[in-house]
Amino acid sequence: MSFILRYLEIVFTVAGIAVIFGVTALFSSPQTSVWQVAAITAIVVGVIHGVLFWLVRRRQRVVRETTITELQGMLKDIINNQLTVIQAMNNLREAKPEETKRACDYTSRSVVAISDALQHISEDSLRSWKAKYDHR
Repeated sequence: MSFILRYLEIVFTVAGIAVIFGVTALFSSPQTSVWQVAAITAIVVGVIHGVLFWLVRRRQRVVRETTITELQGMLKDIINNQLTVIQAMNNLREAKPEETKRACDYTSRSVVAISDALQHISEDSLRSWKAKYDHR
């Protein structure tokens, strides 16, 4: 099945050509021209081909828009969590030196976490994020 989905355009094209030749071989007779049967079949196959590609592209667009919306939610959650850490650590201005160092370490780790989240966006990271929050 993944082969068919990966090479969908080629599969549809080969199937369309096979249908054109098959229908032409089956329905051509001395009363009708081979070219007439082939032309009519090609028109029908072309229309079906176009409708199928339109449906596939529409489905891809819907999936892509859904994925983008989910990615935006994931990024908003991850980045807001890390920005909260940064803001909390920033509020420790009057802290003791060791607390200030600890706050700087938290801030640095949050910046790295944000950068890492942005750099490693993928379907897998989205899937694991969704799994993490689906169980709550």
